[in-house]
Amino acid sequence: MDIRDLRYFCVAAETGHLGLAAQVLHLTQPAITKSIRRLEAEIGGRLFVPDGRRLQLTPAGKLMLERAQSVDQALRQAITDVRQEVEGFSGRLSLGASPLVAESLFPAIASAMRREAPGLILELSIKGSDALRADVLAGRVDMAVIPLQPPTPPELCVVPLLDDYLTVACAPGHPLLALPRIELADFCQFDWVLPSAHTLVRRRLDAIFLSNGHPVPKCRIEVNSVLGAPGLIWSSKLLGFTSRLSLHSSRFANRLQEIPHEQVQSARRIALIARQATLKDPIRSNAVNLIQSEAAAIFQDF
Repeated sequence: MDIRDLRYFCVAAETGHLGLAAQVLHLTQPAITKSIRRLEAEIGGRLFVPDGRRLQLTPAGKLMLERAQSVDQALRQAITDVRQEVEGFSGRLSLGASPLVAESLFPAIASAMRREAPGLILELSIKGSDALRADVLAGRVDMAVIPLQPPTPPELCVVPLLDDYLTVACAPGHPLLALPRIELADFCQFDWVLPSAHTLVRRRLDAIFLSNGHPVPKCRIEVNSVLGAPGLIWSSKLLGFTSRLSLHSSRFANRLQEIPHEQVQSARRIALIARQATLKDPIRSNAVNLIQSEAAAIFQDF
């Protein structure tokens, strides 16, 4: 069977007219007719029946069209994959990250991409986690590195990179540090630097206090990103609820003190998300492996 006969058949089936198929393919109508006759001789049945001046697929023709389109798509993908293998890791990749993750990870990823894939065009996007998840689902971004927020849609693939922790922090000398044992109620006596009220982090913290019969923490400074929290905690001398990753990656890492408390501290997973279909592409699959490697190197001591 000649692959060209399959392609000519697909065009004839899609246009429903031998003359139109000939125009699309820049061939003569008799050439298209001979091609279809060869296919019909090979399968031992009719692929089309006339319907006025148009062609209608027979049941065998409908099945042949379905299979032929799959074969054509597979061949085109094979050519693309082999070309990419020959040319190297190249093309265009769009990657998003939440602000905190971007500050830690983007410089290393950009450097690694330049080293491993100099022909790759890298498009970096920094947004909030909700916006990036929507971008990935809509296909506006190939993949994103964000704190996971359940539930995960089934069409997304999740690649864990790091377990981060949300924790209480303060500047040295805060009165809480003088207590021999810190109870949950003790946190209610002080003012806080907190994430915005609409964020999942803030809602999670408020729920901890309310579920244990305490008022929510008293917010005096509200910030819409944990990225800015360490500096505000340091300058204001207030309590803060922020990410351990943020504490360790900021310039205030050695100035602030974490207050571990099992009721308040909570884990969250930082992961790469991408649509299942996206990762079938060799460029993006290779990119995931590279991002995993860079993340492991950056966060190995975290």
